[in-house]
Amino acid sequence: MSEVAQEAQVGYVMLMKLTREGAAEYVESLHAQMGEIQAAMENLGGTMTIVATLGEWDMVATGQAPSDEQIAWFAAKLSAGGGVTVTTMRAFSPSQWRERVCLLAWPTGHPFGH
Repeated sequence: MSEVAQEAQVGYVMLMKLTREGAAEYVESLHAQMGEIQAAMENLGGTMTIVATLGEWDMVATGQAPSDEQIAWFAAKLSAGGGVTVTTMRAFSPSQWRERVCLLAWPTGHPFGH
């Protein structure tokens, strides 16, 4: 996907925890489940990279989706399956952060007077 196309989509980070049911069902097939989640996001017109992690979260995903509504639906669908709980965060590239946040918050374009 080109940089222009990626900038047009919205970035997200998804933190996922296996539920008790999910742990019993998915530990043996975690790699396959990660692939299925990635494929489902691609069907929505987005992209996603998922990694398994140690610590508070069992999987962390980063990716792009066409809209907030689609990622909200996607996260709800994942959670409804009962295997994982999902916390979703909006993510910004450095250029998106500057365009959408810094210039709006600081008309000079220089936060904190710098």
